[in-house]
Amino acid sequence: MRVYRKIVATEDRHIGDRPDFSVIPHHVLECGHAIPVRDPRSRGEAIAAMTLAKRHCFKCAGAKHQIQQVPQDNKFHVGNGDDGKHYWLTPPDLYASLNAEFGPFDFDPCPWPKPEGFDGLTCEWGQRNYVNPPFGSIMHNGRKKGPTAWMRKAIEEQRKGKLSVVVYPVDKWVLMMLAATGAVNVRNLGDVRWHATEDGTIGKGTGRHIAAFVLYPANSVHHMTSARGAPRITGR
Repeated sequence: MRVYRKIVATEDRHIGDRPDFSVIPHHVLECGHAIPVRDPRSRGEAIAAMTLAKRHCFKCAGAKHQIQQVPQDNKFHVGNGDDGKHYWLTPPDLYASLNAEFGPFDFDPCPWPKPEGFDGLTCEWGQRNYVNPPFGSIMHNGRKKGPTAWMRKAIEEQRKGKLSVVVYPVDKWVLMMLAATGAVNVRNLGDVRWHATEDGTIGKGTGRHIAAFVLYPANSVHHMTSARGAPRITGR
């Protein structure tokens, strides 16, 4: 029988304090803190306690998960951990390939550099749009906005009869399941090596596959065919 241990958080133990692990069993969290492992209980209790423990340790370590951080502290804005550069730009060959198949694109709602006062979430998009939104949260009209806001906008423009190709990182297993369940109009671009805004340096990729969601205009032949369930997911 597998034994699950209940994990209880403490505020006074840190890996730097070098606790005596031979006396009290501990679990070291990613933040560097050590928490005691006590009597065996249920798996549910262990998971719940671990979640609580991680939240408590954020306060001690001064670190937060990306979704908990204010936008300016999100790693998307801070830059790459190795060199501080911002790998946001689409590789020219990838753009050319998508443009040849779905373009010609006539609008980019997420341009770089962004013009003063430009707002891709509220402006009118073009007839054929290439959308490479921020891979992190932004502040928009006083509110924190993430990828959901961009997807909503793309769907809104689709209903106006416009085409958009939206690229965004997802876990590879998601793309695998989309393909297996007959998803439509999704392109697996692999782990794209984005280019740095600072000098065009080619990055190492995000470690996640990039999905290209192709939103054909509402009521178009492609859109109506997809709605009937014709599989259109392609890629690696």
